Amino acid sequence: MTDSKSDNEQDSTNLINIQEFLEKWSQIEDFTKKALEKKESPLEQIAQDIDLPVQTVSDLSAVCSLETLLCGSEPEDKKLYYQVIPETDLKTLYYQSQDLQRRKESFFYKNSVLKSMKYNVNDTVHNPKLQNRATIPPEKQVPTPNVVLSINIHRPYNFKSTQPMVDQKILVRGDMFLTEFRDAIDCVNNLAVAGDFSENLAAAQVAPTCGETFKSGFLYIEGTFYNDFRHDDNRDYSKPIIEWMKNSNNCGTTHKTTAMESVRFRDLTVKLGEPYLYMHQGNCEHIISFTDVRMLIADDPQSIDDYPFVVRQVSRRRVLCRSCMMYTARWQVEESVFTPVEPCYLCDGCLTSLHYDEDGNKIGHFKAFKFADTSSVQC
Repeated sequence: MTDSKSDNEQDSTNLINIQEFLEKWSQIEDFTKKALEKKESPLEQIAQDIDLPVQTVSDLSAVCSLETLLCGSEPEDKKLYYQVIPETDLKTLYYQSQDLQRRKESFFYKNSVLKSMKYNVNDTVHNPKLQNRATIPPEKQVPTPNVVLSINIHRPYNFKSTQPMVDQKILVRGDMFLTEFRDAIDCVNNLAVAGDFSENLAAAQVAPTCGETFKSGFLYIEGTFYNDFRHDDNRDYSKPIIEWMKNSNNCGTTHKTTAMESVRFRDLTVKLGEPYLYMHQGNCEHIISFTDVRMLIADDPQSIDDYPFVVRQVSRRRVLCRSCMMYTARWQVEESVFTPVEPCYLCDGCLTSLHYDEDGNKIGHFKAFKFADTSSVQC
């Protein structure tokens, strides 16, 4: 039993070569197509694979079908349980019915419950009408056979946070470049504008963002740094890290570097659930992890324009102005005698009302930085 358990644990952490995965499943699909050409039924295929008579497999299918998973007077339509709560002495069902009734009567209560739920995310629901390959031009159709990888992106590391939060879940194809995935990652730090604009607030509207100015970044996956060198002025963030690891006695693994824009996902070898790193903006670090590797199916988006496909995006709450508590904060004010906290977040109107005269001249000493909170990030 001990040996068997250790083998299972070892298999769960095995490296997956995406190209080999694609080739193996392509062979299985070819075998299935040949079986269908022979007009064999699914039961006949299963019986042939497990070396059992067709009648035995048919009997097992009837006994183990979903229709037999009923207990006593349980209705066959499971949806009835979600529509009508049966009368019972169970306290949990009683309080559940009371809560559902309260949600129907009060919109504000329902809204507060949804905001405080454990899974406070927006899930993208696939629309079958949009997945019909016949309506998509041939040049826009996803090439098949293909691999689909599911990737979780965590929020930037924060010393105040004890648990990393998944910010996005993205689907990518095996034939996509790593740069296409990097461009789909949302980070509020890309919207930041560096500098104090208290002397000229209008200049912040035309100033380039950090994402437009600092375009360097890398993905670290299984001992390889995939650097983004699409722009001539991009820096190699991995160089000082590799030099530090060479001088460290605890880092014996040989690390490589390569250009992100020349590598496709099918060229990777990954572990499911293994934490990898995406770093940009000099020191903004995101943990990423591959959660699933599978073949492309009919329910997936069939147009290449839909990828990278954002499956999940965490809901974000805006930061309110500390003065009016009504409008979204647009400025981070520091070293001001007119604000109660340091730093203080203000909207456009409150900033000009508190810190500028009627002619637009600055009053006193303070610093004003352009502020973009997480609600400014678009899916």
